[in-house]
Amino acid sequence: MQLVKIRRLLHVSLQRHELVRRGMASDRASAAETTRFDFLVIGGGSGGLAGARRAAELGANTAVIESHKLGGTCVNVGCVPKKVMWNAAVHAEYLHDHSDYGFASENAQFSWE
Repeated sequence: MQLVKIRRLLHVSLQRHELVRRGMASDRASAAETTRFDFLVIGGGSGGLAGARRAAELGANTAVIESHKLGGTCVNVGCVPKKVMWNAAVHAEYLHDHSDYGFASENAQFSWE
């Protein structure tokens, strides 16, 4: 039952999105000739990409199926962006406290652009 659901999801996903083929350094055949995969990863997050890359390094024909941006939640909207904002806030606090330590930083400006 689960396999049938996955096949349906893959079929719908491939109809909605153009198939993107990317070659790995260890590819023996061109991407257009590859019709069989030794290792299929569903989800292009950090773990899925690492697994696919390692399998390709070991000689497997691999494919990654991802409906959104590669990298997953952590890289695109989770951990990494949170850390960037957190560090910006920490530096803003340091700039606020610099005058207490004798530093002149009256005209500090910030822009995300």
